[in-house]
Amino acid sequence: MLSRMVDFSPLKAVLSGNVIVKSENAKDYQGKVDETWNAAIRTRKPSAFVRVATVEDVVNSVKFCVKNELEMCVCAAKNSDFALADNAVVIDLSDMNSVTVDVEKKVVVAGAGAKLSDVDKETVRHSLVTPLGSYSELGVAGFTLLGGTGFLSRSLGCTADNCLEFELVTSSGDVVRASENENPELFWGMKGFGSNFGVVTSLKYRLHDIPEFVIGGDLYYPMSKAASAFKIIRDFLREREDNRLAVYMMLHFKRGGPQALCRFLFIGPPREGGALLMELTDLTKPLVNKVKPLPFDEFQKSGDWMVQRGITYYATMGNFVEELTDDGIDIIFDGINQAPDSRIVAGSNIYITSLGGKVKEIPAESSPYPFRKAEYWIGIVAGTPDPNFYEEVKTWVDSMDSRLSKYGIFPQGPEAEEEHERIRALKVKYDPENFFHHNLNIDPRKETQKDQL
Repeated sequence: MLSRMVDFSPLKAVLSGNVIVKSENAKDYQGKVDETWNAAIRTRKPSAFVRVATVEDVVNSVKFCVKNELEMCVCAAKNSDFALADNAVVIDLSDMNSVTVDVEKKVVVAGAGAKLSDVDKETVRHSLVTPLGSYSELGVAGFTLLGGTGFLSRSLGCTADNCLEFELVTSSGDVVRASENENPELFWGMKGFGSNFGVVTSLKYRLHDIPEFVIGGDLYYPMSKAASAFKIIRDFLREREDNRLAVYMMLHFKRGGPQALCRFLFIGPPREGGALLMELTDLTKPLVNKVKPLPFDEFQKSGDWMVQRGITYYATMGNFVEELTDDGIDIIFDGINQAPDSRIVAGSNIYITSLGGKVKEIPAESSPYPFRKAEYWIGIVAGTPDPNFYEEVKTWVDSMDSRLSKYGIFPQGPEAEEEHERIRALKVKYDPENFFHHNLNIDPRKETQKDQL
């Protein structure tokens, strides 16, 4: 769609938030562009940013865009590559970040603009938690709509598994709620493809008890011994069969070269966690041990330093694998040896995150999340401080990702086709014109969605 002049005055007249247009306020406009996590998308030129503050603001914004046939995308924490689009009106939900905890009912309601840290802060003070991601600056809404896995997934399931209700605004401007008892088919579809059906305005989650202190932190290994240490950690986790234990094996690239670490978390009694930690360190001999008792929300934030906002990133979906093989680990370390100069890829991360446990135990038919059989996710999130090296970084990531793909889980067969027909039917019902398409899109006009998997 070509850029054209749009009169936003009718929207401004009914909005409690504000509209930022480049021609009217270039400084604030550029400031909103620069809030995005990935510098690679900052070259896109939206027509305006609409900062919404209420559900009514969202309704009026959607109706305005539909009436004027305007492109629209949605953002909150601005971590998604769909946060900006050329010539689009960007609905910015970041001010809708309220978090309300009902301790007695063990539920929390989060506005769609809330970040993981906002939710953790309010729930952990009551020794309660819902399973979210592993980076505290992620937005809860976008994360949940994709299924969502993190440190607590082995013990509590995916984030979407713990979502009890979605509130959203559809392309017709209707406010719709989806739960097990209200629009249950939509509720099912929201837990994996929810951005296709409307703008989510709030989410209600189930809460679980968590100790005042968890055992968590990082174990650092010399690169020369990291591959063997990762294999020992994998075996250790498999043999213990304890869903209260989670590990993220990681390779973080600094200007001086990569460093290997294991993020360790145990959410049971401290004495048991300490014994497990001692056993693991005796086996793997880390150079540095930074694991200690601490509140869960502090643990969640403790890895944020590895995620650098504002550099140029490239990432694929990664590979969800049923088994983390020796060969898979060797491919990763061989890929590290083939990486561009460390100054080029400084800020990059390779993740080997433990799954399984409760994620596998929850029935597959409960949501369209397709990776329940996975024991690990292997993801490469490559960043470069210099965008001129983007293609070189992309080539490196694609090569390693392709080699790992032979172990990946890919939804296919009659069950996958049937599931995607259910999702397409929801798309036809709630967004027949595909107004919401700046996402992992389900095209309502297509009968099959193999190309979207």
